[in-house]
Amino acid sequence: MKEINAAYEQIMNIRKNGGHSSYRSYSGSGTYSSAGSRYSDIRILINNGRFDEAEQRLSDISPSERTAEWYYLMAVLTYRKGWLEESYNYASAACRLDPNDTEYQSFFNRIRRQRSGDFGGGYSSDHTVSCCDGGCCEFMSCMLCTDCLCRGCCN
Repeated sequence: MKEINAAYEQIMNIRKNGGHSSYRSYSGSGTYSSAGSRYSDIRILINNGRFDEAEQRLSDISPSERTAEWYYLMAVLTYRKGWLEESYNYASAACRLDPNDTEYQSFFNRIRRQRSGDFGGGYSSDHTVSCCDGGCCEFMSCMLCTDCLCRGCCN
């Protein structure tokens, strides 16, 4: 993952510094963002775990300039910090502002499923985790069946 992030950062630096001053980023909805360079830099910061710096840059953007991508990046940032409720709210706002962006929708659906407990009890009201959350019961059942079959053939 570090190599992918480094390669992405290098490509972005080449585009930014290689005479492409009119570079604009492409979003999943088919539209181009004029603030793409600023947001791509923030994406890199988030991907590299530099959350405080990313949060500061996002905070520096005035409320009148905040786009769906801004809300999406705040959702990703707060998610990576472990703040699921804040992340859900930001992702929801991003989807309301740009309902056709598949990246935003996918992330929002992921958080919504996690909040309802679909990802191994990740966010449930009682905060309990059973042994089956990681699929170990399925694995153990499979091993038990395999053991029974092998013993039946070998005896």
